Amino acid sequence: MSEIENVVIFVVDALRWDSLPTEVESKGIVRKTIAQSLYTVPSFSSIATGLYPQEHGANGWGERISSDVDTIFDLDGYDTGFYQEVPPNKDAVYSVLRQTEQTPLSDLEPPFVYMERDLSPHMPLLSYSDTQQYFKQKKNNWSEIERDYNKAVAESVSTFEDRLDYLESEGILDKTLVVFTSDHGELLGEHGCALHSSPAVPELVYVPTVFIHPSLDSSYLNTGEVIEHVDITSTVTGNLKGTNFETSGTDILNSSRDRNWGYNHIRINRGGRTFYDADSLWTEDGGYVRVNNSLILRSLYVLNEVFRAPSRFATRSDFIKMFRTYSRQSTQFGQLNRPNSELNELIDNFIENLSKHSADEGEELDSEIKDHLSDLGYVDT
Repeated sequence: MSEIENVVIFVVDALRWDSLPTEVESKGIVRKTIAQSLYTVPSFSSIATGLYPQEHGANGWGERISSDVDTIFDLDGYDTGFYQEVPPNKDAVYSVLRQTEQTPLSDLEPPFVYMERDLSPHMPLLSYSDTQQYFKQKKNNWSEIERDYNKAVAESVSTFEDRLDYLESEGILDKTLVVFTSDHGELLGEHGCALHSSPAVPELVYVPTVFIHPSLDSSYLNTGEVIEHVDITSTVTGNLKGTNFETSGTDILNSSRDRNWGYNHIRINRGGRTFYDADSLWTEDGGYVRVNNSLILRSLYVLNEVFRAPSRFATRSDFIKMFRTYSRQSTQFGQLNRPNSELNELIDNFIENLSKHSADEGEELDSEIKDHLSDLGYVDT
């Protein structure tokens, strides 16, 4: 590759693999990606560190990436920044990533590393102020909800193209590796569910990644190989001059991955109890999910989703399907054609080799941040 001086990582929150817009797909090299987790905190932390959730430690609101773990914002010799429209006093993601400022791309001087979180496709969609009001109005009209979702994705694309236009106007587009990706997918009625965070299903695990740079061509294509969030970080840091950044991923523009599957971990804790805990592995065509916690707690979680969650107006009519989804202790999707015992051994060996860290305790979530999380549909605030 030509020498890269800058990096822009544009993360569209809640963008599914099957919703990648063609106008973005045509701009670069597209890779089907395994999200490292199923909601913002652990997934963004994996993109920022190149580590799996157990390695960076940040798995919940009110936590932050372990202080003994480096992030892309710590790269020596690079101006770095994180941006989203919601400011630090209203969103906990800044604290999770150990960032204190809302830094627009235009504030950075080359060489730089920039990450942006675009919330357009994240509930509530369009002009609605909170997720509960959105679903109270839409109920289970999934075709209309999907149309709203696609409109919101188009808004993200417009913002992304603005960033490309800025890089071009500054004369640095050809010196910048641009990455378009997502932290997790979104459920639009599949499996009796809505939103994200859980359960571990293809619609939440598979997300798109597009690498954009003038020097990239078809020689970088490998359509039969999935990548992971940690590979994005490895690829970014591996193509920057003078960096020595250790990750658990692979620089996929210069190397081949040593396995044909990716790993996802999700743990939903509330009030000191784990209501959903799953490890899963995913190939290009399917996945295996192993749920680790008790059916009783998962059943209580379903009851909460049906009677208290902001999406209850949409999911209540199909709660039997939701319960069946959550009741399964293990599930295979697609055509893995391998026994569960072998897949469990793969997962166990993989987890055993992870270098585990504990998250640092972040600042206590104030009322504005809690209100914002509630508006977005998180019920563990």
